[in-house]
Amino acid sequence: MLLSTKITVDEPEQRSNDRLLNFRLLFYGLSSIHWIIAAVVLLPIDFSVDEDPKIQIYSTLRFKFITTWFNLMLGLYLPLCLYCDWKEKCNQENLPHVVVWRKVRDVLFTSIMFPTIMFADILFWRLYYKDMSLIAPVALFAYVPDWSQHSLHTFTLVSALVDLCVVFRQRPKSLKPRFMLMSCFFLTYTLVVWQSYINGIMVYSLLGTFTGFQIVLLIVMSYLEMSFYFILQWHVIDYIWGKPKS
Repeated sequence: MLLSTKITVDEPEQRSNDRLLNFRLLFYGLSSIHWIIAAVVLLPIDFSVDEDPKIQIYSTLRFKFITTWFNLMLGLYLPLCLYCDWKEKCNQENLPHVVVWRKVRDVLFTSIMFPTIMFADILFWRLYYKDMSLIAPVALFAYVPDWSQHSLHTFTLVSALVDLCVVFRQRPKSLKPRFMLMSCFFLTYTLVVWQSYINGIMVYSLLGTFTGFQIVLLIVMSYLEMSFYFILQWHVIDYIWGKPKS
């Protein structure tokens, strides 16, 4: 299990200096405000008023976008970061419950948040600039402000990179549990999209243009790309913070 009675074994002992800690508190605070503004603007959008049934369906289908998934997770992750850093600011980072939440924060980011955000945002912009109709019907984009695409797909990518570089982390003794968690998340999301597909509903428009073999190939390539970002982050962590001593 990821959270065990030995949770303090892998917990970083290094405290952040005050300047870095203040930066993180400001960073997570502004990110939280940004998240709230985006949620207030985007969540009330009603696609059901459109005359085209292909657009109406996105009133519910939008919650199957991987972008929606990780942005909703950010609604939990950002307050958690603020809480943990504030406790560290108050010299209370070693309280038992804070140690647990710091571990949850670390596992959530490295197992799911970072590889998912990097994969989804980079893929989105590749498709968006090639042909946005590969993502969804072009008429759908008229319902959301242009800045929201950068809010959902640029800000999150940049903030994930900043988070990776400013929070002290170290490679655990084994990456297998976290890699398995990432794989379970990927499998869960794939099954959700696949269920819609077999019911004739395309979460992403490009799926309607693919053969069965091409879809399987897309799944394999997507998994490999997420795995690449998962592995890459640990090399960055090792470079910035150093490898743990044996």
